[in-house]
Amino acid sequence: MEQNVNSIWQECLVHLSDHIPSEQFNTWFHPIEPVRLEGNNTIVVKVPSAFFCEFIEQNFKPQMEQALRSVLGEHARLRYHAMVDSTSNNATEGCLVTSMSEVSLSTSPASIPQSISVPHSDAGATTPPQWDTKLLPPFTFDSFIRGESNDVALSLARRISVEPGDAMMNPFFIYGPPGVGKTHMMNAMGWEILHQHPEMRVLYVTTLQFVQQFTAASKNKKVPDFIKYYQQIDVLLLDDIQELEGKERSQQAFFEIFNHLYSLGKQIVLTSDRSVSDFNALSERIVSRMAGSLTAQIKRPDLCLRREILNKLASQGGVVLTEEVSDFIVKNASHSVREIDGVLSSIFLSASVTGSPIDLPFSREILSRTIRLEEREVTLENIQRLVCENFHIPAHQVKGKSRRQDIVMARHVIMFLANKHTKESLSSIGHYLGGRSHATVIHGCNSTRDAISIDHDFATTITTLEQQLQC
Repeated sequence: MEQNVNSIWQECLVHLSDHIPSEQFNTWFHPIEPVRLEGNNTIVVKVPSAFFCEFIEQNFKPQMEQALRSVLGEHARLRYHAMVDSTSNNATEGCLVTSMSEVSLSTSPASIPQSISVPHSDAGATTPPQWDTKLLPPFTFDSFIRGESNDVALSLARRISVEPGDAMMNPFFIYGPPGVGKTHMMNAMGWEILHQHPEMRVLYVTTLQFVQQFTAASKNKKVPDFIKYYQQIDVLLLDDIQELEGKERSQQAFFEIFNHLYSLGKQIVLTSDRSVSDFNALSERIVSRMAGSLTAQIKRPDLCLRREILNKLASQGGVVLTEEVSDFIVKNASHSVREIDGVLSSIFLSASVTGSPIDLPFSREILSRTIRLEEREVTLENIQRLVCENFHIPAHQVKGKSRRQDIVMARHVIMFLANKHTKESLSSIGHYLGGRSHATVIHGCNSTRDAISIDHDFATTITTLEQQLQC
């Protein structure tokens, strides 16, 4: 007697629901549709993407085997038709249950999400002119100021913008502390790619937005639609990927999207406030993909770049600054481009309201309110920043457990300068640097003094750092 494919699949689902948590069952098995029976022991089903195949094998393989064999017998087989978008012309095989290993890929167009919050102005749009890029208009290459701290990253970004998807430069990973221009550079790439390749679908999205969209899709049982939407993109610009840490299900969705786009030669650009090696709560699969990316660091702007940025911002705002005021601002607003912009805006607006001239006393007063100038001149935080910039080490690493020689040296220098130029106790200094004992701090100070006495270049470096602390 001929069996009905729908009834057989429903029997399988009943078995599966008894062994898989309801949330996972609803997410990963409700989207699967039975297609047909082949012979007496093979069932063909349709899944939203090839990622479903991989995920099912990795997470539900025993349950799937048991369910299928209970319904179709010991020699049960399963074939998947994975739906991908119309741009895909690659037939991907594999990643299924043991002895159920055939995958065929359909070229049916993927539908764009209809009922989830996605970065798209027209839910029915399928052509490039209707694609909402979400790019930020002010952030172009023309408005990006080149300096030593961003030169390499900027050169790579410009090159990629001419030929996005080039295997040697894809994915592209940009990292650096907040406020140094990562978002600006990423958006500039998007605008330039659109200029060079107007037919491409470019999308800028923050990782927080991505997670929020995925959460909404999960609640509405629209995860497959969410995935399909992102699989249509030609250039994905994902900002602040560190926000994925600890969000396991969002990571799974991103992994699928990443693999799909990468396999099709689509350009992926990621930014983060830390290097790949410093991620602690991202899946190994994602970290491994990022580790293979073309990587560029943007450092905090040096004095020359800060001066150039300030002059350009002042000119754009019609603000006239004396050389004395400019020097004061760039020496003290040293953390980021964002800080310089904030300080200048505060000075200009306060002067406009009060009618005060923008001189050094007025600027000093505004800066002290904005960035707590007096507290920053000689503090543990300021010492750590200066030392880490000089030694080219991420600030958080000196607080960690690394015994790498350059990190240990930087840590000892911080101890030495903090002991000499602040009123902090040895215990407080040790606590700030990752919970180290006062004895460890004493050792670090002594090691630094010994190095100063025998190494002229090192002594000069320490003198320079001490001078910068007094600026």
